[in-house]
Amino acid sequence: MSQKVKANKVLYSEKQFGSALESLGAAIREPNFNEYVRDAIIQRFEYTYETAWKAIKSVLSYQGVELRHPKEIFSEAYASGWIVNQEHWEAMIEDRNLTTHTYKLRTAEAVYTAIRDIYYPELSYLHVKIGEVIRNHVRPS
Repeated sequence: MSQKVKANKVLYSEKQFGSALESLGAAIREPNFNEYVRDAIIQRFEYTYETAWKAIKSVLSYQGVELRHPKEIFSEAYASGWIVNQEHWEAMIEDRNLTTHTYKLRTAEAVYTAIRDIYYPELSYLHVKIGEVIRNHVRPS
């Protein structure tokens, strides 16, 4: 794949991640909180998580680092300084897998709280860091 194609993929992935993150933030800020909003927040978290690791993967690929699995991609992002708290990201991976494959009220409430208090700020920080990398290093032709 050419650098031009990779650069365009990076820009597209970052845009998708940004849109998903904005959507998640809007749901978190919804003033009329109820169980439906909670469930929507969890769903939006799931696709924000997906767009996050795909955006990291695109940036790493542009830099010549080819990785395939989210856990190794997040580890490389941590090593690059794009992620600050690796333990939060490991918990995020586990919670994302929990919410995708099972539904329990207690789990939903715990994951919602983690999304609001930990994961959304972590995802926001990652988005800023990826934006900095793109502005400084990615040159679409």
